[in-house]
Amino acid sequence: MKSLAMMKRLTINAVKAKNLMKNNRNIIFFLIIAMISFLTGYHFGIGNQSLKYGDTGLPKNCRALITDNIEGYSIGTYSAEETIYSIARNCGPDGYIWNER
Repeated sequence: MKSLAMMKRLTINAVKAKNLMKNNRNIIFFLIIAMISFLTGYHFGIGNQSLKYGDTGLPKNCRALITDNIEGYSIGTYSAEETIYSIARNCGPDGYIWNER
């Protein structure tokens, strides 16, 4: 009787270990996919990884535009209303500089 109970326990433990290894593989696979997705998205992103300016010195992407607007507001060049309108006009859903890379 003891050997039968011991065999059942070993079988149950083996199944648990197998399921645990399967879960670990799934987690590792998910982490690898997440890292690849993040790095791909960062590299081929929407062009806002760094500040970009055109030949005239005007902002060429949303990151540069927002930085300039915040700086302009903080030194008093622009009002809060002008700053928000500029961001909405250029970086909103139909913004003028979305396709600039």
